Amino acid sequence: MGKARRRPHQRVHDGDLVVVRVINQYHVCRAQADGDRFAHIKVLERLDDAVALACRVAAYPNRVLLFPQSGTPDFVEVDCAQPAAGAK
Repeated sequence: MGKARRRPHQRVHDGDLVVVRVINQYHVCRAQADGDRFAHIKVLERLDDAVALACRVAAYPNRVLLFPQSGTPDFVEVDCAQPAAGAK
């Protein structure tokens, strides 16, 4: 999983990959042109798996964004080039 950094008050852009926690699952989606609609890709049970998938699918200049809770505007941008803390 990539290293994450908080990015408050930024918008989701067309093509960004989004990982959203919904109850005990993580939904991986791609943002559409308006930034408010998403094309579903996959649902996974583990956060690490969802972020890894999003990082594999994302292509520059698109970002991978983690929304820890559904329905909130705050997200964390994931740096897919950096290993997560504690990763080997």
